[in-house]
Amino acid sequence: FRRYKIRLFIFLLKNCHVAFKINKKGQIILEVKDKNIGAFYLTDKYIYALISDGTINVGGVCILDKSGNIIKKSNEGGFDIIVDENNSMIWVVGEKIKKLDLNLNLIFEKKITTWTATSVDIGENGNIWVGVGQHPEIPSSRDCIYQVSSLGDVIQKINLRDRPNCVRFDSKNKNLWIVCPSGTFLFKTSNNELLKIDNKGAFSLEIDYQNNFVWVAGGNSLRKYSLEGSLILTKNLKPRTQRYIGLSKTK
Repeated sequence: FRRYKIRLFIFLLKNCHVAFKINKKGQIILEVKDKNIGAFYLTDKYIYALISDGTINVGGVCILDKSGNIIKKSNEGGFDIIVDENNSMIWVVGEKIKKLDLNLNLIFEKKITTWTATSVDIGENGNIWVGVGQHPEIPSSRDCIYQVSSLGDVIQKINLRDRPNCVRFDSKNKNLWIVCPSGTFLFKTSNNELLKIDNKGAFSLEIDYQNNFVWVAGGNSLRKYSLEGSLILTKNLKPRTQRYIGLSKTK
């Protein structure tokens, strides 16, 4: 039996990054200054992270140990990252979608949108879900979600009315969680129904299957929901800014 703790990285402007370690009750138990980490993914042994100053595709992917020391780095930059542990692959999305092996070697890259992807998560059968944002100066760009095959081909497109800051696939219930500036949404893949959970803007989200919770962060709060979308807990945080969440497995 493993207990889960939450490791919440907060992205601030001007390259100032602070990391908070938060337990499942929403209590801050550790605060440390960190490197220029944006989006990241935690495994049992390593942290796979994007190092960036906030500029799209500038920076790269790095592997860190749990003490925050960089072990390896590549120049394959992007906006979001996910690790497919079952297939030993890394996906990085931004202007293009990139597939890497666990040693950070590029396998392929493809362009599926006229602007940039904002978020990525692992789906079923090696597929991924990719959130894409609209740009006001690019008429052909749209706020939407793509389901993409393991070969980089688009399988499905879901149109949205707002920018998807983060998408997370619930592999237990086969639903897709989407957080946007205008609120949190739940997309049911069984009948293609899009439900609005609340009107509070958010930036990132993670699913805790061990305890059947969903953690949502953004603005000045950290919120916990049931897998069905009921609000359980709200934790106020400062300052008001972008926030990245990662689940850390600890015994």
